[in-house]
Amino acid sequence: MSAPKHSPACGYATAASRLDYLQQNGIDDSNNNLFASQLIPDPDWTTPLYYWQLYALLGGDRITAIVRTFYTKIFKKEADEEFVSTFSSVGGLEHHIDTQKSYWIDAFGGGREYQGGHYRLK
Repeated sequence: MSAPKHSPACGYATAASRLDYLQQNGIDDSNNNLFASQLIPDPDWTTPLYYWQLYALLGGDRITAIVRTFYTKIFKKEADEEFVSTFSSVGGLEHHIDTQKSYWIDAFGGGREYQGGHYRLK
């Protein structure tokens, strides 16, 4: 694996969920050189890739494109009306794209993007 194309940073969702995941799966985080606890994936493709390392590989533009594709499909007229109304009662298409891309960039290791911080994640 080559060096990451995007510079990762720890965000609100990254910090808390990463520690929870490691503890729940019995992964010892006491060794600072352990790739499982780092935001940059292990260059060895045979080792696990963790979700908090995805930003280093994908970057914000690709994560935004994934979120945009998902919500655009939800808001299509052919989608289930009840399902769409659940989303549209909270906000429009751009609202969902903006808030969710911020959350996923934050969770995937892109830094503090999700406004509202850790208390909203509980």
